[in-house]
Amino acid sequence: MEKEIVLLKTLFIRAYNLFLDGHYEDSLKLLSHTSEIWVDYFQKSKFLTLMGMNYFKLNELNKAERALLEALAVSPESVKVLDLLGQIYYYQKRYIESEKAFLTAKRRDFYNFYFSIKTAKSAWKSGSYLRMFKRLKEGYVPDLIYMKEERKLKDFLLNFLRDSKTPDAYVLTKRFRAWCYERKKKYKRQKIR
Repeated sequence: MEKEIVLLKTLFIRAYNLFLDGHYEDSLKLLSHTSEIWVDYFQKSKFLTLMGMNYFKLNELNKAERALLEALAVSPESVKVLDLLGQIYYYQKRYIESEKAFLTAKRRDFYNFYFSIKTAKSAWKSGSYLRMFKRLKEGYVPDLIYMKEERKLKDFLLNFLRDSKTPDAYVLTKRFRAWCYERKKKYKRQKIR
């Protein structure tokens, strides 16, 4: 049993290195030849996730989705798998499913503001501007938002202003930024007390 675990770790590392080097098909071949010895559930989930990542890079989105759904069935708490599924659904223009996947990932990794932006982007693309701003507000916690996240939010809002088809884009964005400013002021006052 111990030899199999060492072998699996070695094979996984080799397959992962192939993935990192851009040899996605070779990585998939190595992974598919080891599928019979994925012993415990944690290892199975890791291998399936890597398979899904390879298929994703090869633009075989249906196969990637299948592998990732199987990985999620084995390890339902995996934020990485939910993030990848959300990306797949987004690229397939399945925006509602994308938003749900990112929202589930957000619930499991509350402090990750990028999931708020991803859910908001999916809501925007599905046509719901109100839900988009709701998703941003749910994730906007002043003591958790740093410069990097603020820049990402600013870029997102600028893209919304540039690419949005609604004439109210400027007004909606201005209201949201005013809300953010008030939220920060309120947080600073509470922090001083």
